This record gives sequence, C-alpha cells and structure tokens, in this order.
Amino acid sequence: MDEAVSRKYPVREGMRFQRRSWALERVGWAVLALIAIAGLTGALGNGPASRAQASAGPLSVSYERFQRATRTSAFVFEVTHQADTDMTLHLGKPFQPAFEITSIQPPPLRGRTGPDGIDLTFSADGGGKSQVVIWARSRILEAARKLQGLERIDQIKFAILEATGVITIVPAVQAGRIEPAAAPASL
Repeated sequence: MDEAVSRKYPVREGMRFQRRSWALERVGWAVLALIAIAGLTGALGNGPASRAQASAGPLSVSYERFQRATRTSAFVFEVTHQADTDMTLHLGKPFQPAFEITSIQPPPLRGRTGPDGIDLTFSADGGGKSQVVIWARSRILEAARKLQGLERIDQIKFAILEATGVITIVPAVQAGRIEPAAAPASL
C-alpha cells in the first residue's frame, strides 16, 4: 500500500492535511533556529553583534550596543597620551543621567563632577597608552519613572539612548491603547 495515499482503515487519515502540518512544523523549526542563531551572535544580548567601538583621535571606547536595565555593562576606554603625564578622562554631561557608575578600574587619582560632566584623572602609564574600564548600570527604569510615571520594566516598550545622551522612553501599549502623549518623553 502506498504510504502517501490517505487511508480509511485502520485509522482515517488526511495526507493533504498531514503534509501541510509537516511543512508548518519545518517553518517553526527554521524560526526557532534563527532565534537561536540571533541569540548566539549577540543580537538579543551579549555576543559579537552586541559589541561596538567608537574612536576619535587618541581615544577609543568599546561598549555593549544593547544595554539591559538590570545588568552592569563595561565601557572600555583606551587612550594614547604623553608618557609620564597624568591622563584625564572626561565623561560628558549626558553620561550622568543615563548611567550609574558602579566601579572604575584602575581607580582614579581624583575625580571632579561639574555641570559639564565628570572628569577622572588617572596616573601616568610608562608607555603613554592607558586603559580604563568603567562598569555602569543603565538608568532606564529611573528615567521611565520620572518621565512617564512607569513603575515596572514590562511597561516600557522601548528605551532608546540617543546619540546626544538623551534617554527616550516609549511606553508599552496599555489595555489596547497607547497612553496619551504628544511625543515620547526624553531625559
């Protein structure tokens, strides 16, 4: 008996329906495989696709492109400077409201906070090249509370750290509608 033909005995079968079910199952496998690949590459979190680097003159910074609200992230600064001179790293004004610094390695000799940002001074390295790692936690939930009155992370649809350092909060849909607001709030 041909296995691809619908049978009525001993069990009633619909091979056309069965073939469609198998095709849908294979599509589901492909979608799950794509999600796993995206996760492994870092598109959904920690991985090669989530790392980014920016450079300007003697300064370069490596950071994670996708910040998590409950996770500490590393900002790795590499600076070329004159040998045997102290090096000052300036974190601009937008960094303070966007991130809470939890650790700085190596510890700075001195630090100063002003209206234009944070200045951290480090001792000179013999070779004129220094590396500073700043561990910081995103203040997205704090911004959401302040700007939108949101209390839980699941109430946030998107939190965008703009190039200017401003955090834009887009609330999630509430009870089938978006909360009234003229435009997304920014910090």
